[in-house]
Amino acid sequence: MPALIEYLRDLPEEAVIPEERRRVLGDLAAYLSEKMKKKKTIPLVFICTHNSRRSQFAQVWASVMAARHGV
Repeated sequence: MPALIEYLRDLPEEAVIPEERRRVLGDLAAYLSEKMKKKKTIPLVFICTHNSRRSQFAQVWASVMAARHGV
């Protein structure tokens, strides 16, 4: 995934995630961080309406971002 990681690195953060969404994700990040510190398993389930491809894309992007941030 080097090309994808490079692409993401070059994006300005404010262009990627709106501030309101960043606050919500910040709460999730704090929860996940606390679990990681305690060496707990963190199950994530991605569900989209109508069971279309969004849940699969969400899982892929979560994996990409975890790799980007060394998680």
